[in-house]
Amino acid sequence: MATELVLLSDVPITVDAQRRALQRAEGRGRILEFRGGEFTSLVGADGSHLLTVHAPKVIQLPDEAAAAVVSPPRSFALWTEMTVPFGVPENGYALAEALAAEVGGRIEKRK
Repeated sequence: MATELVLLSDVPITVDAQRRALQRAEGRGRILEFRGGEFTSLVGADGSHLLTVHAPKVIQLPDEAAAAVVSPPRSFALWTEMTVPFGVPENGYALAEALAAEVGGRIEKRK
């Protein structure tokens, strides 16, 4: 079963930030962009799918957004959904954390 994560941040994820995070977490890999950037798939050097990242959304109702995650930060402006595929989730989690570090955000599990 895939695992749904959320990146809570004030800075949007860009393809460049994803590239830097992929380089740091995996060394090499590819980024596949779909539907004009609506979502991207980050793929390891061995061709394995590591993480899907959806385009960030501006938080309209902070209380509802905070209630949807396990341990929300005090403030955040953007909600970015991520999915770690079934298989070897450790690599996907490490990549998600590297992405969060790129934008000064925080990874949370959805309730």
